Amino acid sequence: MAAAVILASASSASAVEPKAVILEPERVIEVAYSTITTGKESQLFEEYFPQVMPIVSEYGGRFLASFTVMSGTVDGVAPQTVALFEWPSVEAFLAIGADPRLEPLLPIRNSALSYINEANFFRIAERTELELDRDATYRLFAASDGDNTPEGIVLEPVSGDGAFSQDRLVIAATAGRDADVGGEGDFVIRLNP
Repeated sequence: MAAAVILASASSASAVEPKAVILEPERVIEVAYSTITTGKESQLFEEYFPQVMPIVSEYGGRFLASFTVMSGTVDGVAPQTVALFEWPSVEAFLAIGADPRLEPLLPIRNSALSYINEANFFRIAERTELELDRDATYRLFAASDGDNTPEGIVLEPVSGDGAFSQDRLVIAATAGRDADVGGEGDFVIRLNP
């Protein structure tokens, strides 16, 4: 059975405009978990990202969204952030690792992060337009088959009363690399501004 990533837009009205994301077919979503070392935020956001994102773009990659983790663990760690990136393929992601321009940037990133778990990939099955509500709380968790084999991830909005929305959209399947999709539990997350 094909694995799936399921995303749903929040149904509540928002005073802040939602973040619109368009996912194109046959591309892959990378899910990355991280924790920024206190006091190193500017190093990451003012030094690393402005230099690395043009290189990422050359390889067809793009940043989609970042979420603050309110609860949940992966690898025994409670990460601070979950970020979603889109790539043309897993191979494009791997190719950037051989780019010599990346080498001097990795120490900037690595010293700013106390934890990183990247390169968790899921393939986009069909063109999908979604809106992520900036006021919503989401649940991110692993979907598995009856044998507890990871099949993908689910991102769904949590309504104000704690119930989960049934408004889901299947958009992707695992892309052939090992994926750490849920860690030891579910994540409760909020979209970053």
